[in-house]
Amino acid sequence: MDILISDNTYYHWGGEAATLEDYLWDEHNVLIVCLPARTPEWNPMELVWGVIVQQLGLMPLGHICSLGTDAVAHAATSVLEKINHDDIVKFYSKCFA
Repeated sequence: MDILISDNTYYHWGGEAATLEDYLWDEHNVLIVCLPARTPEWNPMELVWGVIVQQLGLMPLGHICSLGTDAVAHAATSVLEKINHDDIVKFYSKCFA
């Protein structure tokens, strides 16, 4: 069994989301677990976003602007490429300590 952790945002529930939840469980044995509202500290992805925002803040504005219309996507990709397995382990350790 695999587990997909989701925040409790309204569009993750009801309608097509409920159908997706059933499909993931029935066809792939994936359990969706929603975190309680207002608990970003339990969501490892929030820590990843924090690193992206922090690193983007350290990049010179001229460099970001030179990346063109997809500047933020290019800059975020360069940040994500630097995240390694040990970083991911730290994100999960902080959330589930």
